[in-house]
Amino acid sequence: MVDREAAAEGDSALNSDAFGPKLVEVYLARLCSDENPEVRARAAPVIACLPEGACSGDDNPTTVLLRLLNDAEWLVRLHAVRALAGPQKRPTAGLAAAIVERLTDANWRVREAAARALLKLGPPGVDKLLEHLVSTQDRYSREQIIEEIERAGLLPTLLAHYAERPHGRESHVVEQFVNAGKTSGLLAVLENGAGPEARDQFIKDFGRHADPQIRVWVERIARD
Repeated sequence: MVDREAAAEGDSALNSDAFGPKLVEVYLARLCSDENPEVRARAAPVIACLPEGACSGDDNPTTVLLRLLNDAEWLVRLHAVRALAGPQKRPTAGLAAAIVERLTDANWRVREAAARALLKLGPPGVDKLLEHLVSTQDRYSREQIIEEIERAGLLPTLLAHYAERPHGRESHVVEQFVNAGKTSGLLAVLENGAGPEARDQFIKDFGRHADPQIRVWVERIARD
């Protein structure tokens, strides 16, 4: 009972200095494997706050978080991903790769959280997100990433790089937007914000695409 109270209260003060060896043991050895998924979920942000030097037997914060990221319960996976998006934890390479795996999670909330967590990692995370977008065969994963890229306001930067490297990865990313029918945001940025080089390259690559929004836009550009 005391352990579960610790999980309920621990995430209200995420400061690694507050945890002595006994409390570290509680989180790394007990709460992370509690039979109640809500307890495991609430333990995740606290475990993410622990320094890597903290350990319980062979377990440390990274190994425990990896288990929580692959928990059978979506709620636990969700909280583990969100914990890694917080400022108190900079994911290691192994944890970042595990977040990428959650981009194809069966639950859309977990997919959303994974995309947002990678975006918060800055350029390295964005790179992993774009790489996954152009390589995955999971339609739901692609749609989630496209939505988060738009929401994060990355389209102007994406289109600028697309104009600079018309045969690079960015062209495949733009193609994913077009094939998914997510063109309204692209066209809005091409109209107001992107340089003429991006607009010209887009017309060259997709001017004959069957998407009705693209066709109307191209016809209007031709008239102007």
